[in-house]
Amino acid sequence: METPSADESALRRLNAELYDAFGKDAGPTTAFLQWMVDSYGLTCPPRVLDVGCGTGRMLREFDRMGWNAVGMEPDVDFLGEAEGFDRQSKPVDVRPGGFNEIDESDTYDLVVSIDGPFSYLLTVKERAEALGRIYCALRPGGVVFLDIANFLWMLRHFEEFRESSAPLHGRAARRIQHFRLDFHEHLWTQIDEFQYDDPEIGPVRLSKTHRCAIVTLPELRHFLYGTGFDDIHTYASYDARESQPLTGHDFLISAQRPCLPD
Repeated sequence: METPSADESALRRLNAELYDAFGKDAGPTTAFLQWMVDSYGLTCPPRVLDVGCGTGRMLREFDRMGWNAVGMEPDVDFLGEAEGFDRQSKPVDVRPGGFNEIDESDTYDLVVSIDGPFSYLLTVKERAEALGRIYCALRPGGVVFLDIANFLWMLRHFEEFRESSAPLHGRAARRIQHFRLDFHEHLWTQIDEFQYDDPEIGPVRLSKTHRCAIVTLPELRHFLYGTGFDDIHTYASYDARESQPLTGHDFLISAQRPCLPD
């Protein structure tokens, strides 16, 4: 791999910082995952694999909670940021790659994917293979948790673009999101345009394109059960403390690899 230039490194760093600036508060996610681990009766502290860990936001939370976490991230802009955060006890274990690079067996108590990475698998074949790899990577009794957008709800409330702002280093960053649909291929494309006056680089415009599959609950249930998972639950938000129907923007689902018979 070629070493990026100073300008490239600065832009990668800024890309990661902008991603974090517009990210969600990790508090509700952390509290929900602690509840879910308890409700499934998992060993605490669990060994966790965070697939699509981004800049390491949840890795920081898992470390704070005393959980033993490994991160995987295919995006080079985010990977460097995730690798770079300081951990008091030992270096963080972050690996390049995504779902289809998972190659471990009977290793984790919990596999999570937060803020949509599972929907980046654009074909049914890729999603089915990913669930198979997750199943193998979990110990018997282990749990998978997927957080993706509820695209059917989003279709009902469709907007072609959306604008928002967030503070970054005492300055305002602006994000303009454009949304496109491919009904034939069941794909949702989101283009994030960031505008920011960086104190070192100057005025910057960055763009990142996300192509996502429109994943439905019947498909996901079919492949979870077909892979061997059971005890499947859905949740409408991170405030949930019981299984719920999917009625809003969030599509949260968990399932368990069966325990070995006594």
